[in-house]
Amino acid sequence: MRVFEFHFNPTAKEDLIFDSFCFEPENIYEKRLGSLYVAGLIKNATPQYSRFLDNLANVTKTKFYAFTAKSPEHSLRESLKEANKFLENLVKGGDVAWMGNINFAVFSLKDSELNFTKIGDIRILLLRQGDIFDIGKNLEFQEIEPYPLKVFSNIVSGKLTDNDKLLIATKEIFDFITAVPKSQKSAIVSKSILSEINSLDKFTEKNLKETFKKQEIDSKNISGLCLMLDLGALPEKIGKKPIVVEKESEKFSVVKTISQSLVLLKNFLLKIPAIVPKVLSFKKLNIKLPKAIHLPKIPKLNINLRLPFSKTIEQPKEKMELPRPRKDGVSLRASSFGGSIPDGGASRYSAAEMKTRISFNTSSFKNFFSKPYIRNNATLVGVFIFLLILGFLIFKMEGDKKLKEFQVALEKIEEKVSEAESFISTDQKKSFEILKQARQDILPLAQEDNSLKDKALALKDAIENDLLKINKYEKIDSPSLFFEFDSKEFIPQKMILLGENIYFYNPYANNIFQINQKGEKNIIKTEQRFSGTVPFGNSIAFFRKPDTIFLLADNQLNESFLLKIPYADFNFNNLVSFQSNLYFLDTKKGEIIKYPYPLNTGKDRPQIWLNAATEKITNAKSLTVDGSIWVLNDDNTIDRYYAGLFQENLKLDLFPFPKNFSKIYIWPALPYLYLLEPSQNRIIILSKQGEIIKQFQSPEFDALVDFAVSGDGKKIYLLNGLKVYQIEF
Repeated sequence: MRVFEFHFNPTAKEDLIFDSFCFEPENIYEKRLGSLYVAGLIKNATPQYSRFLDNLANVTKTKFYAFTAKSPEHSLRESLKEANKFLENLVKGGDVAWMGNINFAVFSLKDSELNFTKIGDIRILLLRQGDIFDIGKNLEFQEIEPYPLKVFSNIVSGKLTDNDKLLIATKEIFDFITAVPKSQKSAIVSKSILSEINSLDKFTEKNLKETFKKQEIDSKNISGLCLMLDLGALPEKIGKKPIVVEKESEKFSVVKTISQSLVLLKNFLLKIPAIVPKVLSFKKLNIKLPKAIHLPKIPKLNINLRLPFSKTIEQPKEKMELPRPRKDGVSLRASSFGGSIPDGGASRYSAAEMKTRISFNTSSFKNFFSKPYIRNNATLVGVFIFLLILGFLIFKMEGDKKLKEFQVALEKIEEKVSEAESFISTDQKKSFEILKQARQDILPLAQEDNSLKDKALALKDAIENDLLKINKYEKIDSPSLFFEFDSKEFIPQKMILLGENIYFYNPYANNIFQINQKGEKNIIKTEQRFSGTVPFGNSIAFFRKPDTIFLLADNQLNESFLLKIPYADFNFNNLVSFQSNLYFLDTKKGEIIKYPYPLNTGKDRPQIWLNAATEKITNAKSLTVDGSIWVLNDDNTIDRYYAGLFQENLKLDLFPFPKNFSKIYIWPALPYLYLLEPSQNRIIILSKQGEIIKQFQSPEFDALVDFAVSGDGKKIYLLNGLKVYQIEF
């Protein structure tokens, strides 16, 4: 069996985290259970979720291999219970942003026995003898049970046969491989990538890569993973990481290293005449590594050597003796060593004798250095030392030159900052553009390591502070807590405000939770689970997929009525309302469907709102309406449509620069646009021309899910995990 992991553009979307894991048995006991495979994706992810999939996969794997005496199916059930406990603990801690955004598949494989489960929009396909089966289809409607929290519940089991193949793909990748492209050169319709894969006799890294590249579909705009298993291939060890081709590291070679060093030195020396023409000037330097380096043989030293600077010294007739110790004094003894110095004197030799005996004769050294190869080597060493010193001086000159250039660059940036500050009160747009350029210039300088780095960092901070000031930035260290939910009672995911009441619901749980302005709560009982909600006159319209509307009035959920489906494969993604008209967004078709008021079962008249000549909306994340329809795109731009026609595109120029807005909202009575950005812990208020009005950011906004705005626009309520914060605006 062979396993292949394909990850498409992992860093293309900051709010998308995905990964796959292949766990093999590590001992004979774990082999009884076989292998475990995990594939997962988190949408609308904040940086705190960078390890979410790893942690969930490891929890599942650890528990799975803890029951080696049981069957693989039993072990998988126990591991899923542990995964549910892990997720429940997150919810108890207020971390609920993953709910509704998790797509996760787990399956075990022992010989031909397959057991698996999944949650969310992830596909599990079986490719067998030219046929394709969606074996995960029965789990499509598996829903999260909130009390107690149970994300994973049902398991599908079955038997595989020889040459079966499994394919697990996230939504974007599944749409990519199932799309049927048209040739650019002709109208001939080619096969989809999935069909090409299904026609392969066996999976290899080469033929799979060629298949993905064969189609004329641009895969640069998609992100996700595809995990494939081929049971017909020969068994081999399965890696735990995606296929990565790495260059084999070369073995260390002393000779090669020295040769390369000399080549570098040679190239460096060839540049010296241009740098120091007065010091050195030559056309070519030829340095060769000698075949052998002869080390000098150290001559033996004789005791009686003559000094090179004097003639032979004759011994004086008189000897110098040390004075004898006084008779009446203390004798010189070294009692600790067991002996004493004799009275005859402290030394056997006179000073002259000692001087003669320590003199040296260098005749042997003269003979030694007279040898040609010794002189050549000594010359080479001398030249090398000279070049090292010269190189040091040149490098020092270069370092001083770079530091001076660094100083000049800082001074130029300081001038830009001064210029920008002079425009802050008169022309903020111009000031903003100058500061943006200054920040771009200072960023590489702030990363260099030299004596001026602290100055560069201080200048960078000053620039960013000015940018924040221009962009109406306000940091709230301790935002006002309006309400906090008990996870055992209710886990909110969405919110809507009507009059003095805020209503919360969870697409995966029953009931509606109401809070008034005094913080008093009320639970409206219902067995329904809703996909969306909007204000609808004096009531609230709750939508349940695929076609049912419920109206909430006076805290009572009234009878439902059915909407007429506009076309067969209508796929609801977003819902807004204006003057009791409902607007649905279908991102798959790129259409907006309008249901005009009044709404009654059998009498509704769904209309395709976009003009036929208008380009379809395919990259929308959120929309809102005030007469015009405003669409928040994947690239964080905003498109405005009116009467079915495209009007304008707003490219937001803000600081901190946008990363990933998740929701756009407008209240018709107010002149503002509201944008939520969980990845940067903030909410932004703009004019309808795209100009910044205010932005609020707080370290406490670490799990933003949704928000609502009061009718007068003076209060903003932020749903952050299990907490609701209130901002006065």
